[in-house]
Amino acid sequence: MGIIEAVAKIAQNKPDSTAIESLDLKLSYKELANLIDQYSKFFARQSEVGFSIDLDNTPEWVVLDLALLKSKKVNIPIPRFFTNSQVRHLLKDGGVQIVLTDCPENFNGTIHQSFELCGHKIYQVMLANKRVDYPVNTVKVTYTSGTTGEPKGVCLDLLTINDVVYSIIKRSQVSTTDRHFSVLPMTTLLENIAGLYATLACGATAIIYTQKDVGIAGATGINPLKFIQTMNGSNPTTTILIPQMLDAMVGVVEACPEYLASMRFIAVGGALISQNILTRAESVGLPVYEGYGLSEAASVVAVNGPGCKKIGTVGKVLDHVDLKIANDGEVFVKGAIFKGYLGEDLPHLHDEYLATGDIGFMDEAGFLTLKGRKKNIFITSFGRNVAPEWVERELTDQPGLIQAAVFGDGRPWNVAVILADMDTDVNKAIQQANENLPDYAKVSAWIRADEAFSVANNQLTGTARIKREKVYSHYQQQIEANYQLKKEIV
Repeated sequence: MGIIEAVAKIAQNKPDSTAIESLDLKLSYKELANLIDQYSKFFARQSEVGFSIDLDNTPEWVVLDLALLKSKKVNIPIPRFFTNSQVRHLLKDGGVQIVLTDCPENFNGTIHQSFELCGHKIYQVMLANKRVDYPVNTVKVTYTSGTTGEPKGVCLDLLTINDVVYSIIKRSQVSTTDRHFSVLPMTTLLENIAGLYATLACGATAIIYTQKDVGIAGATGINPLKFIQTMNGSNPTTTILIPQMLDAMVGVVEACPEYLASMRFIAVGGALISQNILTRAESVGLPVYEGYGLSEAASVVAVNGPGCKKIGTVGKVLDHVDLKIANDGEVFVKGAIFKGYLGEDLPHLHDEYLATGDIGFMDEAGFLTLKGRKKNIFITSFGRNVAPEWVERELTDQPGLIQAAVFGDGRPWNVAVILADMDTDVNKAIQQANENLPDYAKVSAWIRADEAFSVANNQLTGTARIKREKVYSHYQQQIEANYQLKKEIV
């Protein structure tokens, strides 16, 4: 049963149960199903195929998303943390003909009509983009900011999405009594599928506040106290976070242990997570489950879950996934995978397995551990391979070290750019981290970051992955000066 059919069935069996709850509105399953039906017919009557939703996290975002899904139009959501140039690329590359927005002035198009939905005015802006050829059965195209270059459109069909939804429900044990609090933007595939769809498919309640109301600015800016107090006030049982959000949550709960007592499942992913944060979370009773996924696999590939958890790993693969590790450590997945990148052929598959570009290993119990991205591995001048994410994780495991980016390609030793609390003895913290690393991976020099790596300064993706080329470019003179200084001393 797909997500649309599931909502319709729940609307029949439990029409008055709450599907969506926001600060100023509640929608029952019956009301949600009726709105989906109304707007899916509205979209079906239009000849255009490529639609984009440009809205904050709101009930109307959910209605429009599900209505587009039911009408079999192609939905290309616009992340509001994208730069203007990224949005322009998405619109043209995605063949977007209609934008559904509350800010029509942001688009170079014609307002075709407007309508009231969930108490807010939505404009339908017509764009002059040419229609593109989407892979057969494509219903959603997701653009991720990526670490380099222009974002690519990942094309997904409904069958793939449904496979992931029901595997997540099984692993996380979501039930009708759950209350899922959406923190990540709905435009991120992780929140859209693993958060919203999994919640609604089993008759639970989706709590949806705007990013501002939650205390989130952009993709990674966080007001920790507002973030946790808002969440705590809604008595949530589940949520999905990226590492920086979890770090903020742990800090607040350490100071206020009574917060978030209702939580039973906190998924965290998007980038490698400091084991120190995971250990701190466990010590204050936060039920955190690390996971791993990629857009090309419709968000989640593996995740820890109740009764199936091992700290330091990203859990076991979901039921629909088959995974293998190549001789060089690269992770390959088979199961629910995408239809290809928009405008490109489907990447070459190896016996139906997709190369993920991630390096990892699986233990005898079936838990997957990741070491980093294959393309990020650098080779020292001594011929040793180093996955920088591995070293960075050891660094940020140390109290007071908040972020780290490690460089050393073609060099005899490694330099780290580090964001740290001002009262932290960074040299001592690095020494502690180095004790867990082999000689070739140790950090021999460091530079204090001017500011946090963030989406705003283009040094971080929306899922908290470091844009290494951007960080290196910003700190290049200081990095090279460290090598020159060492050379002169020698």
